[in-house]
Amino acid sequence: MMQLRLHFLTTKKGSLSMMDYILKLKTLVDNLAAIGEPVTNRDHILQLLGGLGADYNSIVASLTTREDEVSLHSVHTILLTHEQCLSLQNSAAEDHIIFANLTGTS
Repeated sequence: MMQLRLHFLTTKKGSLSMMDYILKLKTLVDNLAAIGEPVTNRDHILQLLGGLGADYNSIVASLTTREDEVSLHSVHTILLTHEQCLSLQNSAAEDHIIFANLTGTS
């Protein structure tokens, strides 16, 4: 029981896709509930946000300073959308580098 709780509390996104990270935490939350150790939505959200890297600092700040309660589903949607935006930004930056290399400019 303690080992499962510790695993939940120390899980980080790392190189996982956002969907895989969300599903990994959900599995841990479901397993904890199954052994009589339920996790509140608030603690689930806080752990989800706490395990993110620096690319998500603005989202974490925005969500943790809200005065109203945000649902777990909303947090999932926001994080998945942010991941998509990051992916598009990275893709555009890579395209610029490739184009600059081809044309000899930067």
